[in-house]
Amino acid sequence: MDHSALRDRRTQAEPGARGTSATVSFRGERTGFANWIAAPAPMGTLDFITPDATFAASFVVNNPAALLGQLTSLSGTFEAFESSTGVNVRNDMAASLGGEATVAVDGPLLPTPSWKVAVEVNNPARLEWSIEQVVKTAQQHTPDAHIQLTNETSDGLSYYTLTSTKSPVAVNYVFTDGYLLLAPNRNVLAMAMEARRTGNTLPNSVTFARNCHRMGRRISRRWPGTTRALPSRPWRSS
Repeated sequence: MDHSALRDRRTQAEPGARGTSATVSFRGERTGFANWIAAPAPMGTLDFITPDATFAASFVVNNPAALLGQLTSLSGTFEAFESSTGVNVRNDMAASLGGEATVAVDGPLLPTPSWKVAVEVNNPARLEWSIEQVVKTAQQHTPDAHIQLTNETSDGLSYYTLTSTKSPVAVNYVFTDGYLLLAPNRNVLAMAMEARRTGNTLPNSVTFARNCHRMGRRISRRWPGTTRALPSRPWRSS
């Protein structure tokens, strides 16, 4: 690593406002953890987050399967897991994922926080098979937890619900348009897909865009059929 620096600067967009940004540069080819960070790329998972989100964080990484292969220190853990479940962590799970994910709290905080996770998926069928194998193994090893995975089809989509008497929170998930969405209930899943369908999303928020520009971020997003479109370039991380 050549250098890393933090700088505190005043913005011209709002006199008196202060912002802190971090700049990291590398000498030579990046290796290890630093190599996990992908180049700026479109972030479609943000399509599922509304402008009312309390918190949101997005990530773009390089090939998940290749990255997993670098974690040699976990090889023993993977072997035990794969032996008991029949699931190959790298080929069945990591290779089924794309390089993009978003985590957010988006909706009511009570009685259960409306968290949501959106992950890019290249092979939904393979990933779902892997999940089911893991659940079957967990049911066998911990029968007292009463782990259940159920599914229901609605409007052409299969909605899954994972519950356990050992956990007060259920995990609901659905595969849609090349993404895996997870949330505590079906309502949050429906809100996420509706946001994407209508364009009522965080990147499309004028307030969000203004704040990001004040922080020196280069952001923009093209939304077909919306009057609140930002300049016509794909949303990219930077």
